[in-house]
Amino acid sequence: MQTQLTLYSQKFDEFQTTLSKSNDIYVSFKQEMDKMTKKMKKLEKESDVWKDRFESCNKALSDMVTERAEKGKEFELFVLKISKLETLCRSLQEERKVLYDKIKDGAAEPPPRPALTEPELQELQKLQESDPVLTEDMARLRAEQEKSEKELMASVFGRVNTDLPEKPADKKVAHKEPVKPVQQESVGPEEVVPAKKPEEPSNEARPTADQSEVAPVKSEPEAE
Repeated sequence: MQTQLTLYSQKFDEFQTTLSKSNDIYVSFKQEMDKMTKKMKKLEKESDVWKDRFESCNKALSDMVTERAEKGKEFELFVLKISKLETLCRSLQEERKVLYDKIKDGAAEPPPRPALTEPELQELQKLQESDPVLTEDMARLRAEQEKSEKELMASVFGRVNTDLPEKPADKKVAHKEPVKPVQQESVGPEEVVPAKKPEEPSNEARPTADQSEVAPVKSEPEAE
């Protein structure tokens, strides 16, 4: 019996040691579980943060896609407007060139502006209705064109007016030059006679003949 008791006591001691070991293992496992739960909570918070960031990024991406589509449409509209403004500027430059050439030649009347066709007029009306900024730009361009035309007219006609008084002065000098040799005394009477009336040289010749006739009449009574 004692041997059995000693055996049972040894087994009980072994069981207690294994139980204490299992208790230690359980405690350590529980501590690790607590640590893991804390880590899981932390990771869940981080995953929530990253989820919010992902949703915000997706929303921003969708907004950027829609904005890009709108900007693409605006870009196409701007390209259309720029092409139409370029054609308008070219026509205005051609008109300005023709005007400048005509003003150079001395023509005061401005050239007629090229008439727009019906589709162009309809497009312009649509643009005016859709975009008032374009109409303001066109009005500003027209005003600048009229201002430049007025400045060109003023500059060219100012030069013409400054040149005009010189021409009559030259004409007066040209009139005076033939008159001066007629009035000068240095020119002989024989050269002046063909330029003047034919009666004047005959009147000058007659008194010389009368004087020659009178001279012998007076000399005869003195001799007697």
